[in-house]
Amino acid sequence: MKKLPSQKKDFDREKAKVKVLLKIIECKNSKVVIGDCKKYDKVSNIGIYGAGEIGQVLYENLDKDRMKVKCFIDRADKRFEINGIEMRKPDNNLNDLDLIVMTAYDPYDYISNSLKIDKEKIISVDEFVRDSLYEKR
Repeated sequence: MKKLPSQKKDFDREKAKVKVLLKIIECKNSKVVIGDCKKYDKVSNIGIYGAGEIGQVLYENLDKDRMKVKCFIDRADKRFEINGIEMRKPDNNLNDLDLIVMTAYDPYDYISNSLKIDKEKIISVDEFVRDSLYEKR
């Protein structure tokens, strides 16, 4: 049976989520703290775009001694907070953030254009975790 385009898109999205979760597990098993690398030395306040599974797993494994998660950013979630962390909508002012880590797997342009922040402050969760694994302090 041939996959429909929407089924392939859903499959690719789930495959990407599994890959990043495996990288997070690799960090944990290697005792690598996510965000603890030279590239992010000047980053102290971050937002996590996507309040789903990946966003919450990232939060649990982040270097919270160096980085403060100021908010989760999510357009669909109606919760007021997660783990005591404020929830914001993408169209809120985000200028108090040094970095936004995108954990949602919607198209990058769609997400980045909805955020009121310099595009250079937006990074994918894949890159953020990969940097933590492979960049030395």
